[in-house]
Amino acid sequence: VNVWTMSSEGRTSWKQPQPGQNQVAVIFKDTSSRKLVEENTRRIAEDLARENRRKSEFLAVLAHELRNPLAPIRTGLEIIRMRADSPETVLRVHDMIDRQTNHMIHLIDDLLDIARITTGKIELKKDVIDLNDIVANAVETSLPAIEAARHELRLRLHEGPLPVEADAVRVGQVISNLLTNAAKYTPKGGKISVLVAKEGGEAVVTVSDSGIGIPVDALDNVFDMFSQVERSLCQSQGGLGIGLALVRQLVALHGGSVTAASEGDGRGSKFTVRLPLGSGASRGVDAGAHEAAQSPVGM
Repeated sequence: VNVWTMSSEGRTSWKQPQPGQNQVAVIFKDTSSRKLVEENTRRIAEDLARENRRKSEFLAVLAHELRNPLAPIRTGLEIIRMRADSPETVLRVHDMIDRQTNHMIHLIDDLLDIARITTGKIELKKDVIDLNDIVANAVETSLPAIEAARHELRLRLHEGPLPVEADAVRVGQVISNLLTNAAKYTPKGGKISVLVAKEGGEAVVTVSDSGIGIPVDALDNVFDMFSQVERSLCQSQGGLGIGLALVRQLVALHGGSVTAASEGDGRGSKFTVRLPLGSGASRGVDAGAHEAAQSPVGM
């Protein structure tokens, strides 16, 4: 007769064998907790490897993006040296070098801003200001890129002042990055629209385009630093995608939010920025009303 007992936890209990009886102990060992630890360790290792691969790919693209403008700049300097006696040539090359240099400056500034935000070293200079003015200035800044691609831009401001407590430069940077992104990923002759509105206690800016769109499965990650939405170079001017990561972090610093929406490839994109309203009466927001503008701004 085999005599043994076992608890539900897998522990055995012993009984003194009776004379003439045989006792066999059967031991069960619960390994579920160890397997869970091993599974978690494996998952963490895979996540770290994937993140490391993304960073490596990002650095490779970054090196490519920084090097790209250097070739035309170097060629331009050589042309200036050879054709210094031609003012028209020098002026044309000067404009090209200026564009390429500004592209590099913008890229490096975005990288520095990301680093400052990540390390908590960015300082916002907030004031109560009309969001209409911030958006209008950002549109003006972005017009060269929009006009170069022959896009139609429609701008509609909010009727009357829309005060927000914000760093005007940083919020302008957010809108400019969204407009640049729209211009970059919209085929030539596309449509871009900007709408400024008030919804409850929030000021809302919507930037939409008729561009190549965003795959539905990529919408959740479109603002991530190292998560690139794969887009054909023939459809865009390339880029690192850090502009959207910077947008999200700058908006968050203002206590707001930003979302992306798209119906999929070739269906355009829409980005919505929400900022808490400020008190317009306290500091310098003009009480005069803005008339709503709904007309083409650039072609």
